[in-house]
Amino acid sequence: MTEYEFTKDENAVFEDLVKNLKIVSIVIGLAGLSVTLSWILLRPNITVLIDGIMLLFLGFAMYRPIDNFKNIITTSGKDISELMTALREISRDWLIVNIITFIGRMSIIPIIIGNL
Repeated sequence: MTEYEFTKDENAVFEDLVKNLKIVSIVIGLAGLSVTLSWILLRPNITVLIDGIMLLFLGFAMYRPIDNFKNIITTSGKDISELMTALREISRDWLIVNIITFIGRMSIIPIIIGNL
């Protein structure tokens, strides 16, 4: 049984997705780097560091499935398996981002950790 192969028009959607993911992941990653560096230099509070780490991870997480989406466009015979791999990565990474965000937003953390 052969896998479904996306059409040329469907592949164009993946091409746009790859371009947009590259731009957004780089912008978010640079924002995360900036926030993390500001914490290193200024040490305002731990939540700033957690925000920076979350943004860095989010930028990385958005970049990771790009190869799978590119493979959908450039290869044949495994479009669905590439799509499923990309979706698994996105699902797992969003869970991690949400956990980091939840932990970072818990009001008890700054009280417990104090002013690091």
